[in-house]
Formats: sequence, C-alpha cells, structure tokens
Amino acid sequence: MSTQLSACLRPTRRAALAIIVLAALAIATTSRAEDAPLRGIIPLANADGACNWLLSNAAPWQQSLTLIDYSPVIGKVLQATATPTVFQYSELRPNKPVLIARNATEFNGVLQLDIFSDPADAMLQVCVRIQDRTGEFFQYHQPEITRLRTGQWSTLAVPVGTPYKHRSNWGGNKDGVIDYPVSFYAVTIDYTRGFIGQTRMLFDQFTWTPNEEADNATPQPTVP
Repeated sequence: MSTQLSACLRPTRRAALAIIVLAALAIATTSRAEDAPLRGIIPLANADGACNWLLSNAAPWQQSLTLIDYSPVIGKVLQATATPTVFQYSELRPNKPVLIARNATEFNGVLQLDIFSDPADAMLQVCVRIQDRTGEFFQYHQPEITRLRTGQWSTLAVPVGTPYKHRSNWGGNKDGVIDYPVSFYAVTIDYTRGFIGQTRMLFDQFTWTPNEEADNATPQPTVP
C-alpha cells in the first residue's frame, strides 16, 4: 500500500516542482521584459480601456483630459482643453514614467506625436521632459517652431538624448548630469502668448524610436 502511495506521490511532486520552476521562469521573464526600454508606441489606454495619461495640475490650471472616440479609422485619441490666459502651458504625461534608456548609448532617439490643435494658432511649441534615476528632469525642445494647420493633423518630432543639448534641468540631485536609467516623463504644450479663449488639443500615437532603428527603417537611396 505504501509503495503504491509513494508511486502516486512521485509524479505529483515532480509536477509540483515543475510548476514552481515554470513560475520562477515566468517571473524572471516578466521582470526582464519590464526592465527593457520601450521601443515603439506609448499606449493611450490601459488593457481595460482606461486612459493611460493625465494632465498635471489639471484642476488649478482649469484644464481637462479625456479619451474620446475620434473616428472609425483613427479610433480613440486624447482630448485636452485649456484656457491659456489661466495657465500658459499643459503638461501631458503617462500615468507612470516610461523607461527609454539604460545607458548613454541607448539614450539617442526621437519622441514623436500626432497632434491636432483647435484653433491651430493656439499652440506655440512642444517640449519633452525626461526623468533620470535621481528624479532630476531634463527638458528638450523642438528644433524649430512648428505652425499647425487649421483642421489638419500634424506629426511633430523632438530629438532627445546624448547627442542633443537639453534646454533646462531641475529636481533630483540638481547636478545637471544624467544618471541612468532614464524615462520619458511628459510632453508640454506651450501656448501662444496673447492667445485669448479656450483651446482644444487632440493627441495620438506617442512613439519613441531610437535613432539607430529609425536609420535602419529608412530606405537608403540607390547610387546609379
């Protein structure tokens, strides 16, 4: 009887051990995946459909953010409303910072977003805010001022990283030195000085692309 019981228990123990090993591997794999820097689109919504973004100081700055159905083709987009005479810019950020680089070599790319401004002349420029390991912020600006077109979506790209000079830094250890790893923290929308009235901004397709991947993805011209 005891021999039969032991024979029954051995496969069960092996199965239990296998489950433990698989669970450990799954945890390790998940951890490595979470530690990997982002490549591609930063989702507008979570898996359950809830908005994955927020506006800093929305109430005191009299601003709002909602996830709306824009069209059958484009789908959902973020809609932000603001009154520039109340506060001169908006800070739009994911619910938590998104890791984009573990070292200086990886920190070289472009943050791109699709934007629609109503009215078009309400937006002055877009800036990108990066946060390092100490909590220090580094802000990068568009290379040029972009004027949006009325009734049209535009794609803006801000180069970010080691080869580029940030315009300002604050917080954290305040030493002006980037301590890795670094995360994408937010984009800011500066409104046109003197603009009066309410503006509506639509956002879609926030994308982080390392420069080497962007270069590889760009077809090279053939030499005759």
